[in-house]
Amino acid sequence: MDRARTGSTIIAAILAVIVLLLFGYLLWSDAPPNRSELTVDPPIEVIEPDLPLEIIRSADEVPDSETIREQEAEAFVDNLANSDADTIIINEYDDMFVRPDSIIALPELEQRVTTLKSLMDDTSLSDDTPVTIRYTEETREKTTLQELETQEEDHIAPITIVTEQGETITAPLVELLKREDIDQQAPVTQIRKQKQVKQLKAGELAESGIPENQEISVTISRGVQKLDIAELIDSDSEEMQD
Repeated sequence: MDRARTGSTIIAAILAVIVLLLFGYLLWSDAPPNRSELTVDPPIEVIEPDLPLEIIRSADEVPDSETIREQEAEAFVDNLANSDADTIIINEYDDMFVRPDSIIALPELEQRVTTLKSLMDDTSLSDDTPVTIRYTEETREKTTLQELETQEEDHIAPITIVTEQGETITAPLVELLKREDIDQQAPVTQIRKQKQVKQLKAGELAESGIPENQEISVTISRGVQKLDIAELIDSDSEEMQD
């Protein structure tokens, strides 16, 4: 009797273990997979590259540093020099850049120091001859030292005056105001000098407003001389070889 009861207990225990194992297996098989998932919002869009793509050339096709420098130098000169102009006129007041294939025009200029009357009497000048005149214009104005003290901002700059006695004095205004031999309220003549430049034609000299005996520095344009830069370069190269 005891043996039968013991056998039944063992069988029941074995069945319980089997049920537990079966239940554990079922639970394990229903569990979510052991891995990490990432949801991207918004989703990533794969964009195809636009053609044409940059082609990487081989080392043989890449220009060397000397070729690159020559190309950059040519581009620099092209930007500075006016390649559209047939002839480039050289002006002493403006800096000019020229190309090796340019043609330059050099003005034939004559410089003189003379008077306006002598210039008008020159028969070698036609009415259309361009001239540039530089001279110092002198103006005289009646005033007093007292008025000059009020009118002039710079009392240190030299001024020129002529007194009632005919004495011509050039000195800073601050020194003239300190002189006891000059009455600050007495009339004086102030002489002002200003440099002038006029560009005109020889036929317009009589109406220039310049006194005939005025000393002038004149530049006379006698035309232009055209030079080919390429020929000059070739000539210099031949002289160096000789």
